[in-house]
Amino acid sequence: MGFDMDVASLEPGPAVAHSLRRPSLLVVDDDVDTRHLVREILGDHFDVIEAGDGLTALALALLHRPDVVLSDVRMPELDGFALAEALAGVINKVILMTADFVSRADVIASGAVGLLEKPFPLSALRAAVANV
Repeated sequence: MGFDMDVASLEPGPAVAHSLRRPSLLVVDDDVDTRHLVREILGDHFDVIEAGDGLTALALALLHRPDVVLSDVRMPELDGFALAEALAGVINKVILMTADFVSRADVIASGAVGLLEKPFPLSALRAAVANV
């Protein structure tokens, strides 16, 4: 039992199409230098979207559905903890960054999956994003 099919006319299904695109990263920090550093370090492997505050980040995250969100904790409008909580169930790969002390319990309670303490080595940034 055979059949003829024009293989060239087939389009990849959603799972295949998803696997062919580059993963996306939303980097959220009110410090433009930090955002640019992350773009420079990870831009070869991710489509990077930038936001300077939590409210803008929330809107961009809901619009673009990035694979990973890397967010500073202290930001105007909406802090990193609140952003992670707002994205829970929508984007479950949120990594927080901070130069201040924050408890691991607060990170876990927010729904974030990781914490980078600033200043962090570039290898730690790469590893944290690669691990999620």
